[in-house]
Amino acid sequence: MYVYSLRENEIIEKTVSCFLNRLILIFKKRFVRIISEKRGDFDLNGQKNLEHEIIFEDVRTQLYFACYTGEEKMLLAHWHEHLELVYVLEGEMTAYSQDSVYELVRGDLFLANTSEIHYTHTHCGTRYCLLQIPPAHLKRITPDWKTLRFQEYIMHSEESGSLSGRLGAIFRSMLFLQERKGQGDQLLLLSEVFRLLYLLDTEAREEKSSGRLEENVRDLERIKQTMEYIQDHYQEPLTLSDGAAFLSVTPEHFCRLFKKYTGQTFLGYLGQVRMTHFYEDLSGEDKITLLLDRHGIRNYKVFLREFKKNYGQTPQQVRRKIS
Repeated sequence: MYVYSLRENEIIEKTVSCFLNRLILIFKKRFVRIISEKRGDFDLNGQKNLEHEIIFEDVRTQLYFACYTGEEKMLLAHWHEHLELVYVLEGEMTAYSQDSVYELVRGDLFLANTSEIHYTHTHCGTRYCLLQIPPAHLKRITPDWKTLRFQEYIMHSEESGSLSGRLGAIFRSMLFLQERKGQGDQLLLLSEVFRLLYLLDTEAREEKSSGRLEENVRDLERIKQTMEYIQDHYQEPLTLSDGAAFLSVTPEHFCRLFKKYTGQTFLGYLGQVRMTHFYEDLSGEDKITLLLDRHGIRNYKVFLREFKKNYGQTPQQVRRKIS
């Protein structure tokens, strides 16, 4: 009978582990697709993937509204058809929308337009409100709601009657109504959302030429397809050339395009995807060295620096905190 060497056993163990993790990833994606299809969360192109965030809003108001106390964490770049607003109550956070970066402080408002790629980096102790408004309400502004574009960043102002002051008052009123939970308060909360949409439509709406908008939409969809490709293959040793080949463009053109619509480099985003999956698996019992290998992380020194930057702790500290 043939006896495997220690090295052969390690290779077999890694191969089986990668295969099983690949199966788990496939089943996760299929489950998300089933849920999305039932909820109607697919766009006209059948856009799926985990970066196309699924939003479970309140059934009666068709809204998602919540207040959070942030921890040191960077969310993965994503998109959805909802209009998203983040209002900072206390502390600081960073918001990214395509190639723009906004440093938010108390009283600032960040707005992610429908289907645009965005993400945030929250810091310990930051309190903020998150409001996501679905297409059902955006259609009340215009049937062509997908072309709606509003000002992304509204800075806090102490000036009497300022737009930021009026929008802030609406958020505080919504927070009060949500916490009170009295009879009819959901109707009042919904009325505040419509008042907010009125202010955005009349004072913060941005107009873009149809030709320019069509070009942006076309390029944006190509980048989203690339992001889906990365999600499917992030465990593999992907390179910039692989991304460029996927879109059939030169590496130089691909770099400019990817940076424009995500605010990140191809390799930076790939690292973020790997880090997110690695972070999620820290709740398990597998050794950290195994998790690094499972998620395609080769340079631990660079990875550790970025991990501490994003989460404020080492993987070992995060694991102890979770457990």
